[in-house]
Amino acid sequence: MSVSGGMSFDESIWDHKEFEWTGKTFFYVPLIHLFSQPLGLGNKLVSLNRELRTGGYKTVNSMILIKYAPWKGRAMVEVTKLDKYDADLVTYEIPTTALTLVYRGDSTGISQAVNRLKEMVYARKSMEPREIYYLYVPGAKGSNSKTILFALV
Repeated sequence: MSVSGGMSFDESIWDHKEFEWTGKTFFYVPLIHLFSQPLGLGNKLVSLNRELRTGGYKTVNSMILIKYAPWKGRAMVEVTKLDKYDADLVTYEIPTTALTLVYRGDSTGISQAVNRLKEMVYARKSMEPREIYYLYVPGAKGSNSKTILFALV
């Protein structure tokens, strides 16, 4: 079910689905955003990978999720839970579900897709998402680009 550079992308696995996130642990690096666009993302992803290696973390899959936020966000990857405390870990201990939507198109339309995801979440759960993350699917460019949006409720 993971998405990475060498695997094909099966949209039916991700579009309009629900995934249980309760108990999942993620290692993250903070990001600064300017109007919901992360600044210096490439350098932060290099830093994320370096810190994962030096910290001895084992990743669950190759998906790096980016928090959709206007000013401050994070890039994070799921890791196996360790017995040590680390300030850069987040574990979803309260019941958490991720509702997903696949957006097809370039980054200029992502905010409209986020609004559609919020509407979908409200229609299904009668609540606003706590957080929204996204994952660019490698391989497609321009209007053929695909992004998986995750709304946490």
